[in-house]
Amino acid sequence: MSLQWSRYLRVRRKGDQMALFHDLHPDPLYLPEDRWREFGVSSIIDIPEEILSELLVKKLIVNSEGDDETEYQLVSANLLKKLNQPTILYLMLSQQCNFDCCYCPARASLSQNEKSLRREDAIAGVNLWLSHLGEVADSEADYYVIFYGGEPLLNREVMEDVLVYLKELREGGRLPVQHLNLMVATNGSLVDEDFIHLCQKYDLLVAVGLDGPPEINNIYRLDALGRSTYERTVQTIKNLVGRGVRTFASATITPHNVGQIEDYSRFFGELGVEKFGFNFLKGRALLERVKSEDLADYHLRAAQAVIGNAKQHGDYQMEKKVDAFNHQDFFPVDCTCYGNQLVSWLMVKCPIVRLPGKNWDQFRI
Repeated sequence: MSLQWSRYLRVRRKGDQMALFHDLHPDPLYLPEDRWREFGVSSIIDIPEEILSELLVKKLIVNSEGDDETEYQLVSANLLKKLNQPTILYLMLSQQCNFDCCYCPARASLSQNEKSLRREDAIAGVNLWLSHLGEVADSEADYYVIFYGGEPLLNREVMEDVLVYLKELREGGRLPVQHLNLMVATNGSLVDEDFIHLCQKYDLLVAVGLDGPPEINNIYRLDALGRSTYERTVQTIKNLVGRGVRTFASATITPHNVGQIEDYSRFFGELGVEKFGFNFLKGRALLERVKSEDLADYHLRAAQAVIGNAKQHGDYQMEKKVDAFNHQDFFPVDCTCYGNQLVSWLMVKCPIVRLPGKNWDQFRI
């Protein structure tokens, strides 16, 4: 048995500093470049004791190839456990929306009845989710049921039915999680007194879409009649905050606000929202607004702005990733419908998904 460099050792340089880190868990060791170069011509046993000790702790130096394999198996098992943990249930209540945000794939529609999630399908979605949780529920983890759309408040009756059902499950001891968060993602236009009472009764967290000041927000976020939505959205946020409802904001990064979002912590802070997050334009919506030859520059500017904002306050999407990094952990969960999520959609239009070992016939995702 002899000490050797791990096959998972990675090295990056910035200026005259080197960062050494393990490819399976980020926890860098920083060294001056000239000091790192000394190691390349020296035997491992000649590395100073204080540095060698840290390299061993970070598993950048191992006793044998078997140590690398053991570490790989441990990390793989942890990641697999995370990927098999369905922490989020999306209930897509409606494909209709009473706004006509031109970058949104769910444009305003006239056919509400054909594009709403039925109560029985929403309940089936909850039950399918519970069947997964019964196998892998973690008492320390945070779980989310998110009412989504379109505009979910166009199908408020089904949302209320689900809230009642979840309350019954909890009171009956049939909800196998300790920390369940209930969230509604809305444009805010249909928030009224009854909805605020609903939020207070069921401790609903409300995420409201707002892209920034009126001259920015009203470029893309207009209602179905082409009218400004800024004033109504801001008033909704103030009403929710004033009534003690936990309120988040969701801002889409566009070519028109990419130069301003670094200051959005102040903007949303003045509105009283608890947290806010950024959405990125993707696919056709992005290509219609940014020329292909300008994409790299646009992405760089957006990334720098998000990081600049995070240095002041941060957004809740960034916070989750930074927290995972600080804990040397993977972050497999995010939006766009991948990783740890079940999505209850419209049964009549979606194919059946069959996986081994389960009776999946009653539900489509």
